[in-house]
Amino acid sequence: MLVSITQENQGFRLRSWIIEDIKHYDSTQESPQKRNYCKSLKSNEIKNKLEQQFLIQYLKEVYQEALSFCQCYINKIQVFLPYKIIEKEIEPIDLLTIDDKPSFDPPPMGKKYEVMVGFSERLKAVPDKESFLWQNKCNLLKSKKGNIVTEIKEVCLFSQSDPSDLYQKIMPNNIIGAMVEILQKSHRENVMEAFYYAGIPLAIWVREAENFNCQETLEDICKQWQLENLSVRLKEKRCEDLGKTNQIGNHLSLLWDDYKLFPPNHLLTMS
Repeated sequence: MLVSITQENQGFRLRSWIIEDIKHYDSTQESPQKRNYCKSLKSNEIKNKLEQQFLIQYLKEVYQEALSFCQCYINKIQVFLPYKIIEKEIEPIDLLTIDDKPSFDPPPMGKKYEVMVGFSERLKAVPDKESFLWQNKCNLLKSKKGNIVTEIKEVCLFSQSDPSDLYQKIMPNNIIGAMVEILQKSHRENVMEAFYYAGIPLAIWVREAENFNCQETLEDICKQWQLENLSVRLKEKRCEDLGKTNQIGNHLSLLWDDYKLFPPNHLLTMS
């Protein structure tokens, strides 16, 4: 399921789609037959600030609509947000809960689904220079499938999240991804901005949290994960660490911006 949150005028517009067969889906194809089926779901608008409870209610509604349509389990949810508000105005997407609450607390989204974020600024019908840079890096990323994440020299590892240093290192055309051991809250918006303008399609980071002191590092776990299985392994790690304190799986975020897994271009331009 794809969910886009785009900033329009003084508010936000929310759109969603469900893809039947993601393995054979390609958003760049103009023909629906070649692209594979992608159904548009409910849309909504917010005239002011994006409130977390509004977003949760919207996600619940479109998730139920998607279930009714496909009559199958939905295993992957990607949410496109403006980079300025990712993990700032709302909680990290993987920590939100969209299930109706039974007598016990249901697990958050990141424990049940492969949850990824993307930049909604990239959902443009007309490309710009940032779009071309990002698409070129996406193509390079695809050529790295089958590799262990930490063995891809074009994916940089950062122990600190200083935005200026990070941007300088990810800006070259051959750098396709970043791993950030601890992303400080004070650096979050500037780091997201750096990812966007450097055309980065892949980033994984550990969120800063109060009294968080984990011996396991991002490098440790990414040594075991192949690139194409990253979202699956991250979900498994979140499940493994559920309910445990000071475990890295409760603080992981994934940016995965593959332009072939975007909503169809013609749907984005619809009013």
